Amino acid sequence: MSLIFQDPNEPAPSLLLNELISHFKDADAIYCAFAFVTARGLNLLFNQDEVKANLGQMKVSLLVGMDAITDTKAIEKLSVLCATHENFSAQVFLPRTGGIFHPKFSLVKIGNTGVAITGSGNLTNGGLKTNVEAFAVTQIDQEATRVMEENWAKFLSANSGCLFSLDSNKVIEAAKQNAALKKLQEESARKQVRKLILTSSQKMKALFL
Repeated sequence: MSLIFQDPNEPAPSLLLNELISHFKDADAIYCAFAFVTARGLNLLFNQDEVKANLGQMKVSLLVGMDAITDTKAIEKLSVLCATHENFSAQVFLPRTGGIFHPKFSLVKIGNTGVAITGSGNLTNGGLKTNVEAFAVTQIDQEATRVMEENWAKFLSANSGCLFSLDSNKVIEAAKQNAALKKLQEESARKQVRKLILTSSQKMKALFL
């Protein structure tokens, strides 16, 4: 197992994006769970030429959360990927309890063996490239790969009541709420910037009065 820090302050940072691409391009199957997903994050990963070329061959099972960030654009992008590639499937996890859906995990199956990539980064621009993140890459043998596939299937089966299709009304409503919240946050940030600029300008004028 190797522990890798994604540190954008380094001259040539090790990126989660590059690690995923290096394994996805040769994968026979991938099983992924991400708490937060954005359309930009999906494009960064699945629009890469090397990964895109393999989408017609590999099986993709993607599970995403809706507790924050994942908005209408992300759901629309996922829908396009599912419609375009027969072996690409995506579901949404909506928790039944007060907790949130928070994993960031990829099991990449290549032949009978695999690679497990776990860490803090989400399927977003920040998680894949610009945030300070940490992730572990573990090579796993045939038996461990089989067990992890079984555990994935067991988890999905045990939580079938929490799994929803991309076109579910609950998913669409949650995506709209996240998009609205993001818009409010952006508007609030712009107002704060304008306020800071105005305050700074007033202080500068006062210095010369």
